[in-house]
Amino acid sequence: MTKRAVITGAFSYTGSVVAREMVRRGWSIHTLTNRTRPPEAGDITSSPLKFDYEYLKKTLEGADVFINTYWVRLPWIHFQFQTAIDNTRLLVKAAADAKVPRLVHVSVSRAE
Repeated sequence: MTKRAVITGAFSYTGSVVAREMVRRGWSIHTLTNRTRPPEAGDITSSPLKFDYEYLKKTLEGADVFINTYWVRLPWIHFQFQTAIDNTRLLVKAAADAKVPRLVHVSVSRAE
C-alpha cells in the first residue's frame, strides 16, 4: 500500500525537493500550495493553501505524514513573522486533530 504525504509548498523551493525525494521513495504526494502546477509535477495532487482549520483538517485526513515547509521569508504587507507562527500553529493543530501520525517541520532559518 502506498503511503500518503501531505507537503506544504511542493511546487516551490524546499517543498519541491522534499516532494521529489518522497515520490522517488514511492510515496503518494498531495500538496497545499498557492503556486501554479508546474509541468514536471507528475502525479502530485494539490489543493490551495488556505488557513482555515476545518479545510486543513479535512485535507490532512488519511495522511501518513505531514511535512510542513511553510514559512515567511521576509515581512511583507499582511505577512509578518507572527503570521507564519500563527499559520504554522493552525497547520499543526489541524494535522494533530486529523490524527496524522507523523509531522516533519522544515525550518530554513539560517540555512547557510
